[in-house]
Amino acid sequence: MQGFRVAHTVVISTVMQILDTLPQVAVIHPYLLSHYWLGFSDLLRSPLEVSSFGNNLIVQFCYIAIFGSLSYSRFTSKDILS
Repeated sequence: MQGFRVAHTVVISTVMQILDTLPQVAVIHPYLLSHYWLGFSDLLRSPLEVSSFGNNLIVQFCYIAIFGSLSYSRFTSKDILS
């Protein structure tokens, strides 16, 4: 079962990267994880550029909030003690 989770992660990552390259769906580009994927590299620049890094953090926290709340609701509905 663990292999399926890894495969799902790779497939979702690949689909997001493909969608990020298509100009026809440019409306959803700012909401994809892969759009600001390299935003963390701005922390290594000599004049610190935080605009794309800030955008990346906002998108990351939104995904964490959405999927974290979904997983929390799933865990609270399951009986894990028996």
